[in-house]
Amino acid sequence: MTAYGAREEDLEAALGTRLTRQEILRRKPDPCQLVAVMDEWMLHREIGGPEVMREQLLAIVAASELPSIRVHIVPTSAGAYLGMDGPFTLATVEGRSVGYLEGHLKGRVVEGSEDTADLERTWEAVREYALPGNQSRDVIMRMAEKWT
Repeated sequence: MTAYGAREEDLEAALGTRLTRQEILRRKPDPCQLVAVMDEWMLHREIGGPEVMREQLLAIVAASELPSIRVHIVPTSAGAYLGMDGPFTLATVEGRSVGYLEGHLKGRVVEGSEDTADLERTWEAVREYALPGNQSRDVIMRMAEKWT
């Protein structure tokens, strides 16, 4: 067991899966387009220690410099906003919207048109609170410097 209560082999398998998924963001000639919005509080919560935090934040900045990836931060000054219920993903698959809701025990795929439309409205509401890309990178860089 690790310090986080997970088995070492489970963490390694999850890491391998994530690294494989990241390849589609860098593939050539047609990388997947990614727009990510994160709450600023995520940058303040220490996970893995200061070095890990700094490395992760610098990796996010580096990724956001790729033309296929945009990262936006919702500043803490935004207060409460729609979308704070938890993480979700929206994707366009074969011309249709598909959602994925993160859950404590497992995630849930959302395919119904009414449900995906609701997620799309939530996504647009969240994006209204988010900073533009360059300002978001500045916030992330400032936090990375604090984790040194």
